[in-house]
Amino acid sequence: IANNSPVIDSFYHIMEYRLICIRHTPPNTLPQNKAALDSIRVSSDESPAQKRSAIDPEKVDWKELERLGVSREKLETSGNLDRLLNWQKTGLVSLAVPFGDTTIYTEARLALRTGADGRLSLNIHTLRREPQLDFPYMGHTFSPEEKEQLLTQGNFGKTVELTPKKGEPFRAYVSVDRLTNELVSLRADRVQIPHEIKGVRLSGEQHRALTEGRPVQAEGMLSRHGKPFDATLQVNAEKRGIEFIFKDTLSNKERLKSSAKEAPAVRKTENKPQKRRIGR
Repeated sequence: IANNSPVIDSFYHIMEYRLICIRHTPPNTLPQNKAALDSIRVSSDESPAQKRSAIDPEKVDWKELERLGVSREKLETSGNLDRLLNWQKTGLVSLAVPFGDTTIYTEARLALRTGADGRLSLNIHTLRREPQLDFPYMGHTFSPEEKEQLLTQGNFGKTVELTPKKGEPFRAYVSVDRLTNELVSLRADRVQIPHEIKGVRLSGEQHRALTEGRPVQAEGMLSRHGKPFDATLQVNAEKRGIEFIFKDTLSNKERLKSSAKEAPAVRKTENKPQKRRIGR
């Protein structure tokens, strides 16, 4: 389907799924860095006292997920069930969304959140061709320099004041979800930057820079296996904590170019009734 198809336009407004023609590209780290990343992951900004208990599977509307072509078994097999039940986003999940007489196939990240009525609701974070930076984001209009920063680095590089539709303004970190190209914010007052990371004591200037959202180069850190490594540290709103950026990591702009080259069209199939043959 073309991006400007009436089917897609209606889909945007009626079902609130923003479907974009794109194919998933793995996170922009080279294979040799994956083990290092897994071994040096820093916990999120939530302290143990702040973390919510896991979601009771019995309270999840599994039928709603099945209507999107997602089963509990598929989530468990792919390793996404634990993430979903622990208030985290899943990885990219294939969806088959019925829309009138058609079915639209795409990929998205899923998350469970508590609605205003206290009930669980399903949040669907669909793929975008690129970050939507030409429109105001929670009251903030990005300058050309800020757009370039997000496109190139994936992190805003500073905190910014955001104003939600309902609520008071707050300062936040802003990053690009590298799986979906969605903009994600994280309240700055909910982040506590440690003074020591992986065995390296941060100087006052380094700690201040991290707190402000700027990147900080750290050398001589130790992985959980005792292996020394160097990396650039920066708060990542989507990861809800500090990320480690290596020299050979693709920039966000390079990742976007790579994704665009491989982007296939969103698939649509018509749900035609099957003709039954009766005799001859």
